[in-house]
Amino acid sequence: MPYVITTKVYAQPTKQGELRALLEGRVRDGQKAGFRLNLATTALGADPSFFVNLFCADLAKADEFRASTQFPANDPAFMGKVTQLVRQPAQNQLLQVLSSPPPAGSPPRYNLVGRIVGQPAHVLDVLDMVRSRVQEEQAAGARVGLSRVVAGEPGLRVARQFGSMAELETWIAATESDASRLQFVRKLTPMLAEPVQYEVREVLIAMPPA
Repeated sequence: MPYVITTKVYAQPTKQGELRALLEGRVRDGQKAGFRLNLATTALGADPSFFVNLFCADLAKADEFRASTQFPANDPAFMGKVTQLVRQPAQNQLLQVLSSPPPAGSPPRYNLVGRIVGQPAHVLDVLDMVRSRVQEEQAAGARVGLSRVVAGEPGLRVARQFGSMAELETWIAATESDASRLQFVRKLTPMLAEPVQYEVREVLIAMPPA
C-alpha cells in the first residue's frame, strides 16, 4: 500500500521567499534523482507553511530516500541554510494512502485538505463512513483522495483537487444544496472528537506521474 511522507516547514515571516527558493531547488533535484516529490504552500489557513511531500509505493522507497543524499539530514550544508530561515523545527508525518484521487488531464493547482479526527470509540466507524463517501464521490468524477495518519497528528486526511479558486468556489456552492452530503455530515459530526479543520494549499511543484 502506498504512503506519503509530509514534511511541514515553518518559514520565518521575513524569510518566506528565500525558503521557498531553497525548497523548490531541493524538490526539483529530488525529482531528477527519481523520487516522487512535490511542494505546496498554505494559500488559506491558520498556520502558513510549506509542505514537502514524498510519495512512496511502499516503505522500502522511504528507506531508499533516507539513505540518499536527498534526505536533508544527510546534507549538512542544506540543513545549515534551512536552519537560518525557519521559525521552528519541521514536523514530519507518515500517511497511508487509502484512496488516491482519480487521474486527471492536468495537475491540480490547489488542494483543499480536511483533517478528520474521530472519537476513540468511533474511529473505525468514522473511517468506514468517510471511505465510503470518498469512493462515491470518486465514482461521480470528483478528484478527491483519502489517507490516514500513521505517525504524526492523528486522524484522516481528505484532499480535494482543484484547478483554480473558481473551481473551489463552484464546489462550495454545490455542497450547500447537496442533500446526500448534508445527511453524511449530520451523521458523522456526533462521532468526531473535534470539528473538521480545513486549509487550502497551493501546489508550487506538481508531483511527477508514476
